[in-house]
Amino acid sequence: MEDVLSTAGIFGFFAFVVGLWRMQLKTNRLIYWAEVPHSILWAVHLFLIGGISGSIVCGMSFFRTLGRLYLKKEHFSTLVIILTICVWGVCLYFYQGLQSLIPPIGTTIISYGMLSDERRVLSNAILLNCFLCLVYGLSVGSTYQVIQMVLCISTGMYGKVKHENFDVLNYISALFLSFMGRRSI
Repeated sequence: MEDVLSTAGIFGFFAFVVGLWRMQLKTNRLIYWAEVPHSILWAVHLFLIGGISGSIVCGMSFFRTLGRLYLKKEHFSTLVIILTICVWGVCLYFYQGLQSLIPPIGTTIISYGMLSDERRVLSNAILLNCFLCLVYGLSVGSTYQVIQMVLCISTGMYGKVKHENFDVLNYISALFLSFMGRRSI
């Protein structure tokens, strides 16, 4: 894990703080505005600790968020598709092993969620991306990313239970039984 008093650690800390603050905002527009500095801070943090593909994805997230704020839906969809293709190309160019594929997979999932009009699709995309970011944070040694993703997963599961009538225990037991070959989800 990185030294928390290093330059990378300071950027990671501020990204973590902005990320927590962002989760408390009430309107989508404010959340998107908070995403702008959040993306930049994570991009710098991940670049400084050697997480190149994570840094590329955070940079793309900055432009995707600006597009979400200012473009019409049909233009935003085009921007998201172009940015996702570009991210895959650049991440494959800077390939550093299997861990470097986690961020582009996550951004593809988030992009799909952002293009959907259904809240459930977006919340599932965000939750799945948080799990992927947790794994990526562990693989590159980002303490603050790991902590933030654990908190995001916790609040995301709480939101699913509260707003989508999501039964966690029933889902986990169905998942377990499907792995045992006794039931499908």
